[in-house]
Amino acid sequence: GFTYVAPSILEELNARRPPRPRSPVRTFVRNTQVRPSFNVNNQ
Repeated sequence: GFTYVAPSILEELNARRPPRPRSPVRTFVRNTQVRPSFNVNNQ
């Protein structure tokens, strides 16, 4: 599974951007959880 990527990415996103309710970013993160490299490159 790729669930282990979620905590670190969510933690960094929360540190840089405050969590927004019903934000497209949340859906974007959910979709990109499958591609950890994609998120790392965008960081």
